[in-house]
Amino acid sequence: MSELAPPPTRLRLFLAFTRVGLFGFGRAAALARQVMVEERRWLAERDYAGLLAVGQILPGSGPSACPNLTEEHHRRTREAGRPPGATVPRSDTHGNSRAAMEPGTHA
Repeated sequence: MSELAPPPTRLRLFLAFTRVGLFGFGRAAALARQVMVEERRWLAERDYAGLLAVGQILPGSGPSACPNLTEEHHRRTREAGRPPGATVPRSDTHGNSRAAMEPGTHA
């Protein structure tokens, strides 16, 4: 199998799934697979099948959950490649880092 492409940006996911939504009537899962696995190579066949299976148990159609699940999959894959103990500062909804939100710390 060929090498996977770099993870998609949110804009690229949006554009790809806009296409799936516009042209995938009656065959959205097949078109989403074609776009994500064959054309863009964002996911391996096995990963797409797993994401689609999770999407089938969520409310809505299975392929409609794929953009969010794809982004989550790539985020977890990136984090899995970090050395043990490495942390990524999380932020609240206003962009403040967790360290800045803790009392007694100064950003």
